[in-house]
Amino acid sequence: MDSASSPVEPTIRIIRSARRRKSVQGRLKGDVFEVRVPASMSQQRANMMARELLGKVQAKTVPAVDLEATATRLNKKVLGGRASWTSIRWVTNQNSRWGSCTPAEGTIRISHRLQKVPQYVLDAVVVHELVHTFVPNHGPEFQRWVAKTPLAERAQGYLEAYGRWGEN
Repeated sequence: MDSASSPVEPTIRIIRSARRRKSVQGRLKGDVFEVRVPASMSQQRANMMARELLGKVQAKTVPAVDLEATATRLNKKVLGGRASWTSIRWVTNQNSRWGSCTPAEGTIRISHRLQKVPQYVLDAVVVHELVHTFVPNHGPEFQRWVAKTPLAERAQGYLEAYGRWGEN
C-alpha cells in the first residue's frame, strides 16, 4: 500500500461542545472530518480520539473486495489453493490482534490498523489467517505453511515494532 495509491487524508476539525460530557462523535463531510468533543477534553486527548475515530470511519469505507482479492491471490500463490473461507473483512473492534479466524464458519477478520502498513505485512497477516482455515493451531505444520509467505520474518518484525510503538 504505497502512498501513491492511498487517498488524501481529510482535514480534522475539532469542535468543542459544552453540552458533551463524555462522548465523542465524528463524521466525514467532504474532505473535512468533524469531531465533536467535550469542551473540557485536553487538546492531546481530542487529537488522539479524532485520529482513532477517523481510522474507524475509513475502515468502514475501504471495500472488502480489496481483502478478498488479496486472500484469493495469496491462497493461490502461497498456499496452492488449500484455504477455504466464506468472508474476509476489515474490522474496527480488534485492538489487541492483527487478525482472527473462525475456522468452523470460515470467517476472517483483519484489524483496520493494518490498512496503512506495507503490502508484504498485510500479506503475512492474511496468510496467517488463511492457514487457520485448515490448520487450527500454531503447531509445526502451521508454522511451515506461514513460513512460505514472502518476507514473513520481516513482516513479523514490522508487526512487533508497530504493536509496540505504533505508526510513528
